[in-house]
Formats: sequence, structure tokens, C-alpha cells
Amino acid sequence: MNRHIEQDCVRWEEDDGKLLFSITETLSGDTVTLSLSGTLSSVVAPAFEDELMAAACVRSRIAVDFSGLQVISSGGLKALLTVQRLLDQRPGSMLKLCAMSSAVHATFAEIGFDELFEIES
Repeated sequence: MNRHIEQDCVRWEEDDGKLLFSITETLSGDTVTLSLSGTLSSVVAPAFEDELMAAACVRSRIAVDFSGLQVISSGGLKALLTVQRLLDQRPGSMLKLCAMSSAVHATFAEIGFDELFEIES
């Protein structure tokens, strides 16, 4: 697996160049949006958590766009929960999850995470 960092995008690829997962960051006002693409596996989940934590250190309002995400692992769910707990300690902060596929939303609902997070269709 190879990690590539571009201006506003971090990508993880297999050795043959096939995309595994990517995060693209955009800033709009006081909100940073992290757009996810591919499969958030347990292999890339620690790096995803690092990216989320870095965003949370700079901004208190984070939106995560799931429209390009096909699968999320338990490690990815843990990363989101860790950042949510951090932001819960800061007045005025927000972690909003947007544009989930029905399969990803079902994963959240199955374990009760749909009650813990602000999820926007």
C-alpha cells in the first residue's frame, strides 16, 4: 500500500495503483469538509483518525462527506467516535456526517451510532 499526499488530498493505493481510499479537504467559512472515497478499511483507519484529529485541532466545525465511501470498518467508526468525543468538550463545535449511502447508514444504525452523530442525508 502506498500513501500519496497532494495539496488538499491524501490517497492510499495498492502497489498496482488501484485506489483504496482517499480524503479530500475543502474549507468553507469556519467549516472544514473531509470528502471520503473508496473503502475505509481497518488498514487505513488509523491514518483516517490522524487526518480527522488534525482537522479538529485547526477547526471546531467538521463535516464528513460520505458520498464516495463504499464501506466503513470498525476502525473508521472508532476514529469518528474519538473525534466526536473531543469536539463534544468544545462549546460551539460540530461533527456532521453527510451523504451516506444506505449501506453505510445501515452500519451506523445497526450499532446505534445514528443516535450519537449528526447525520444529514
